[in-house]
Amino acid sequence: MEILEKAAKILEECYLPSCHSNFQIKNFIIGKESSRIGKIWQAVREIQTRRESLANLANDLEEIKDNIELAKLDVQEESFAEASDQDPAKESILKARKEINIRKKERALKKLYVAQNGLLTQQNNMLNELSVFLEVFEKLGGIEAFKNYNEEDAQVEYWRGKFEREFILSNILQQPMSPEFIKSCLALAENAKMSENIGATLDIINKKLLNQNN
Repeated sequence: MEILEKAAKILEECYLPSCHSNFQIKNFIIGKESSRIGKIWQAVREIQTRRESLANLANDLEEIKDNIELAKLDVQEESFAEASDQDPAKESILKARKEINIRKKERALKKLYVAQNGLLTQQNNMLNELSVFLEVFEKLGGIEAFKNYNEEDAQVEYWRGKFEREFILSNILQQPMSPEFIKSCLALAENAKMSENIGATLDIINKKLLNQNN
C-alpha cells in the first residue's frame, strides 16, 4: 500500500477534531476558575467568542459558495470556447491550451470544495464546543446566577477564590508568597472576609511588616 493511501486510511478511521474536548472544556477551561462566579464569567466569555467566530464562519461559507459557483462557470466557459484556426498546427496548440486551462480551472474548483469542507468541519466543531459551554453555564445557574462584572460582591467572590487558591498552592509547594500577592490579599481583607487560614496568616504577615517598620 502506498504511503498516501496508508495515511488516507488512518485519517479516515482515526479522526481527531481540531477543537477542545468536552473533558478539557469542563475541567480546565472552566474548571481552572477558583470561584463559581469566575466559572460563570469564563463560560460567558467562551460563548461570546464562539458566537462571533460562528458568525464569521457563516460569512466565509457564503463567500466560498459563491466562489464555487463562479469556478463552475469558468470551467463551463472554457469547455465551450472554440479552438479553431485555419492553420492545423496552430489549431492543435489552441486545443492543447484549452485542455490545460480546463484542468487548471477544475483543480481550482476542487480546492474550493476542500476549503468549504474544512470550514464546515470547523463550524461543526465550534457548534459542539458552544453546546458544551451552554450546558456548563446552565449547570452553574444560568442567567439567574450571573452577576454584573463590576458588582462589588461578585468581584469579592472572584478575587477571594483566586487568592485562596494561590495561598493553598503556595503552602502545598512550600513557596514564599510574593510581596505583591500579600499586598493584594491585605487590600482585599480590608473589604472582604477571607478564610480563617488566610486571615490568620495575613495577621502574622501584617504584624511582621509593622515590626519591620518600627
